[in-house]
Amino acid sequence: MNGPKYLDEEQPDEFEQKLTQAMRHAVPSASFADAVMQRVASDVKPPARVLPMPTRWRTMQAWAAGAVAATLLVGVAVQQMHRRQERAQATRQFEIATQIEQQALDRTREKLSRSGISLEPR
Repeated sequence: MNGPKYLDEEQPDEFEQKLTQAMRHAVPSASFADAVMQRVASDVKPPARVLPMPTRWRTMQAWAAGAVAATLLVGVAVQQMHRRQERAQATRQFEIATQIEQQALDRTREKLSRSGISLEPR
């Protein structure tokens, strides 16, 4: 049974044709194995293709990392300072509210006492 040669029943485009041609089986020449073995046995190494990172780039990376770390530290310090201020303000407000409450209770006790009502246990 002969199926379609291509999935979409169309001719392959130019790229696919070139890829097919490049991937076809090729028979190596008789001297190919000898050339490969000589190259492996030789002490000549091909030049490395590793590109070193420029020093300027490394310096910029170090500065950027330091700036990020400093920003984080400042942010944490500011947040802690803000929390301390909020706690101090809440403590002052509580103390003021307690004083107001105590004054109100004192006035109420005084008015009750003037009207003859005693809050003291008998």
